[in-house]
Amino acid sequence: MQQEGQALGLAVAAWGQEDSFRLRYLEEHLLQLAYWIEQQDPAQQQQLRAISEEIDWQFRTWAEAYFLQEGRAFLPRALPQSLLSYQQMQRGESCNLRTLIANYLQTDKLPYAHSWQALDWPKKIKTASRKFFSAAAQEELLFFLDPSMRQLGRRGFILTHKGLYWRQSMSQGRRVQFSLQRKLELKKQVLYIDGQVFDFQLELNLNTYFLFKRMAVLQ
Repeated sequence: MQQEGQALGLAVAAWGQEDSFRLRYLEEHLLQLAYWIEQQDPAQQQQLRAISEEIDWQFRTWAEAYFLQEGRAFLPRALPQSLLSYQQMQRGESCNLRTLIANYLQTDKLPYAHSWQALDWPKKIKTASRKFFSAAAQEELLFFLDPSMRQLGRRGFILTHKGLYWRQSMSQGRRVQFSLQRKLELKKQVLYIDGQVFDFQLELNLNTYFLFKRMAVLQ
């Protein structure tokens, strides 16, 4: 939890060991994880890799659960409680990604138009594809937000089931695939993804941080 807090730019040095979250949540799940590991054959390289991935999945999920249930006061903006519904998901479990994105980004509260709901979606995507978006044909377009006043599709960000594309004013287009190995940090409430700036709005930056991690563990 301290490592996650540091990535979120929070002062976490004083966090205690004996908090209620650890006692009522982590210990039960740690026992389940330990039992699962005991069933694996450590002599097999493939199963060792599966153990490592399972531990990664579990701890990423627990970190999110902590900030939903116990750590809300530490965050600059509280996360929506609708995200609790995703805490029971299993690795590889399918879900409606459009609904998941809407819940994480709280799209009903965004001050911008969401182009995936608009009639001029094809025209904006055509412009965006020239400016910053060049997804492979097999990537499904899930969400496009253009925060500019004229909303011409020249900047903003796009989500597919595989990754995130974005372009801000006076910058080139950027792209990252969802992966647990990506380094995500919030510094002064600006999101950095592998050192690349993603900065659209305070609340949107924070929600995208958690959305990126959720999309990564679903891969």
